[in-house]
Amino acid sequence: MSTNPSPPPSHAAINARAQAIWETAGRPEGAALEHWLQAERELNAQKGPEAPAATPNPPPVPAKDLADSKRKRAR
Repeated sequence: MSTNPSPPPSHAAINARAQAIWETAGRPEGAALEHWLQAERELNAQKGPEAPAATPNPPPVPAKDLADSKRKRAR
């Protein structure tokens, strides 16, 4: 008897959780990947052990990180 594994969390779900982690951390610049991976781990852990370890989508860079880095380079 085999069980059907749960599908991985959606890109939108991971993005929303990563955004919440980023905001809770004080919106640090340059931490998008770490927050994405943490969100992915948390959402996979909620689904159970048969969930895949990773999704193929790259993490988004929050718009605030992009805007801040552009402003800093322009100074």
